[in-house]
Amino acid sequence: MWDKDEYFKGISFVKIAFLILFFLGAMVMIGQVRGEDNKSLGFDTSKSGWPSQLLYDSVIACYQGTYKWIVLANPILLGTVPPPPTQRAMVEHCFCVLDTIRSKFPFVEYMKLIPDQNVMGNLYYTTALKCVSDHGTLQGIIKLEPNDNATVTDNETIIDNSTLKKEEPKEDSKESSPDQSEKESIGDSETIFQG
Repeated sequence: MWDKDEYFKGISFVKIAFLILFFLGAMVMIGQVRGEDNKSLGFDTSKSGWPSQLLYDSVIACYQGTYKWIVLANPILLGTVPPPPTQRAMVEHCFCVLDTIRSKFPFVEYMKLIPDQNVMGNLYYTTALKCVSDHGTLQGIIKLEPNDNATVTDNETIIDNSTLKKEEPKEDSKESSPDQSEKESIGDSETIFQG
C-alpha cells in the first residue's frame, strides 16, 4: 500500500496552482495561434468551395421557407409536422434550389449577396419556382397555377365601354326574394307570414 503523504511530498499548493495556470496559459496561446479571420461572416473566402456549415444552414433555411410557402397555400396545415415522405420531398427540393444557386454563383460572389435580404429572398424564391416548374420538385405538394391577374387579349374583338348602354333602375320596381310568387310581389296589402 502506498502512503499518500510520501507521494505528494514536496508538492505544495502553490506549485499545483502554478501548473494549472501554466497549462491554461498554454491553451490560450495555442488558441490564438490557430485563430482564423472572422471578417467574412465566419467563412474563409479564399477557398473556392462552399463550406459544409453554409450548405447545411442554407438547406435548413430553404426547408423552413418551403414549409411557410406550403402553409400560405394551406393555412390549415399551420403547426403540423409534415409526414416523412413530404419532409424528404421538401429537402430534395431544397437541394435542387441550392445546387442551382451554387452553379450560378461562386462562393465569394454568393457571400457578397448575403447582407441584402431582399436580393437573397428573391434569389431563393425564383430558384424555388424554377425547381418546381422545370425539375418537378414538390410534386403532389405544391401546384403552380398561371397568374390569375394575367390579361388575355383577343385582337379581333375590341369593346368600347363608351358605347355600352347602362341600364337605369326603374323607380317602381321592388326587390323580391326568389321564393315569393308573382302574386305576393304584386299585392302590397297582402302579407303572408311563414313559420
